[in-house]
Amino acid sequence: MAKSSRSVTQADVAKAAGVSQGVVSRTLSGVKNGGSMNVGDSTRANVLRIAQEMGYQVRTARQPRDGSGGRRSNVLFVRDSYVVHSDETLEVYDSYRTVYYNCVNSLSLLLQQRELGLELHFLSDRKELMQRVAESEFSGIIWEAPIRDLALLQWLESRCPLVGLNSIEDHLLHSDSVCVRQHINIRMAAEYLWQQGHRKIATFGHVQGEFKSRLVAYKEFVQDRGIRDYVEFQALSDDKAISPAEKVAAIIETWKSLGEDAPTAMILGDVFAIPLLLRAPLSGIEIPRDLSVVGIDNTSAARLTCPPLTSMEESFDALCHAAIELLTDRMQDPSRPPHHVSISPRLIERESVRRLSGGSQPENNSIKSLLHV
Repeated sequence: MAKSSRSVTQADVAKAAGVSQGVVSRTLSGVKNGGSMNVGDSTRANVLRIAQEMGYQVRTARQPRDGSGGRRSNVLFVRDSYVVHSDETLEVYDSYRTVYYNCVNSLSLLLQQRELGLELHFLSDRKELMQRVAESEFSGIIWEAPIRDLALLQWLESRCPLVGLNSIEDHLLHSDSVCVRQHINIRMAAEYLWQQGHRKIATFGHVQGEFKSRLVAYKEFVQDRGIRDYVEFQALSDDKAISPAEKVAAIIETWKSLGEDAPTAMILGDVFAIPLLLRAPLSGIEIPRDLSVVGIDNTSAARLTCPPLTSMEESFDALCHAAIELLTDRMQDPSRPPHHVSISPRLIERESVRRLSGGSQPENNSIKSLLHV
C-alpha cells in the first residue's frame, strides 16, 4: 500500500481497514503498552498493519507553544466527584472544598512556571473522560481519584504521561505517583495517644481503596502494644453514599454500647472527627474528658472546633510540587522507569486529646523516628 505525501489521519486508516475511527483511535492509543481496550486481537493486528503501511505516525503529547498565537498545552486534573449530603455540616464541606481549591491553586501556579495550563475533570462517567482525553490530547494527567477501573487507567497511561496523586502505585503500570505515607498517619497518631496514657484506642474508616494501609498500621500498632483491637468500629459502614452525620451517629452509638470497655481515644479522618466533636456533647460525651479525638487531614475547620481538633497534617503543597516534578520529568523522558514518592505527615497538637495518668514524654523520640521508617 503506497504511502501518502500528506499526513495520514486516523480517518484514513479507518477507511482502509473498514472499521470506525473510534476503533482505530482505541487501537493506536494502545500501541505504547502493547494493547488496546475493547478491540479484538485480529482487528487490532489488522489496524496496526494498515497504519504502518500507510505511514501513520502516533502522535505524542503536545509540547508547550510560545505566545505567538498557538494553543498552550494543558494538563488534566482528574478528581472524584464529591457527594454532598443534605445533613453534612458546613464546616466539613468548607474544609474539604478549601483543601481542593488549595490543591488546584498550587498545581496551577507550578504549571504556569512551566508554561502549562490546568484543566479540571470530575470523574463520573468513563466514556466522558475518554472522549475528552482523546479529543484534547493533553500533555499530561494528574489523577486524584479512587482507582476502580484499571482498564481506564491503563488506557489513559497509553495516551500521555500520568501521575497518580495519593494513588496506589501498584495500579500504575507505567506511571509515577506521589502520596502521603498513610500508614505513618495512623502510627504517629496512635503513638502520640499512647504517650498521653491511652490504652484503649480505636479507629474508624480506612477500610477501602488507597487508605487500607492506615487500617493495617492500626492493627500492627495494637498488636505490637498488646492492646485491644476495636473491630466494632471497623465493622461500621464507610460507604460513600452514607453521610458523615449518619456515620458519626453510628460511632457514638457503638461507643456508648461498649460501656466501661469503650475506647478512651479515636483516630479518624477530619470528615468524621469534626462532626463527632460537634455531636458528641449532645449524646452526653464530653471531649476530651470522655473521649480524645485525633483527626487526619488538618482541614481548615480543625482549629475552629470546640475543642480545637488535634489532627495529622498532609502537605498538599509538597504533594503538588512532587507531582509536577514527576510529570514534567516524564514528559521529557517517557521511557524512564516509574518513580514513586512518599510525603510524610506531621502532627498538629491542639486540645481534643486528654492526657491520662501513665502518660509520658516520647520515648527515644519514637514519633519522629517513624518518619525514617
